[in-house]
Amino acid sequence: MNLILLLVLERLADKVLDKLLEKLISDRNLKHLYNVLKLQIVMLYLDWQLTRSQMADPGEGKIGRKPEPSLPTD
Repeated sequence: MNLILLLVLERLADKVLDKLLEKLISDRNLKHLYNVLKLQIVMLYLDWQLTRSQMADPGEGKIGRKPEPSLPTD
């Protein structure tokens, strides 16, 4: 009796895993994952550009930086 129950549960688990893998590897999910990957690459590139530009001129781009006082003209 236990052997039959074990075989039934094994087949059921196998079918459930097959369906789960089919859904995970569906075209819709792959397209979504591809778009997320492209977005992450763009964000990394923009972050690198921002870091690189701040390294070139450290005074530029600081948030909350006060403007330089202008000289009074007579």
